[in-house]
Amino acid sequence: MVTFANPIDPTTFDADDVVLMNENMQKSVIVTSVDANSAVIDLSKSNLNRFCTLTVFTSGVKNPEGIAGTTSKSIEWKNNSGLLGDANGDGQVSVTDVTLVVNVILGNKPEVFFRKNADVDGNGEISVTDVTGITRIVLNGQ
Repeated sequence: MVTFANPIDPTTFDADDVVLMNENMQKSVIVTSVDANSAVIDLSKSNLNRFCTLTVFTSGVKNPEGIAGTTSKSIEWKNNSGLLGDANGDGQVSVTDVTLVVNVILGNKPEVFFRKNADVDGNGEISVTDVTGITRIVLNGQ
């Protein structure tokens, strides 16, 4: 959901005011509903992976008085690969993931960490057992 800082005229906002970039490729978006305060944007059919940026351009969006916006806003995020053992979400399981999980166990707080991927034994906790599991995945090429 996109929440507007100020009320808009909903008839002036549509999918053309939104650009979704994924790994430097533009993806389509579906605007499912718009009101004066927010817009719901459906990304479920966009087939996203890794790094994403969603930008809302306000130059064509007007407030109830007919004045167009002047400031565009963007948000960036990194999608989860869903690959078991891929703790950093780069789409592969490697020694980098092992090191990342060890650092998490030692109490470090990495910028990017996919707990679900790192929890190889599926017990809901990150532990040495997960380090062993990721190491086995790396060594066995699974």
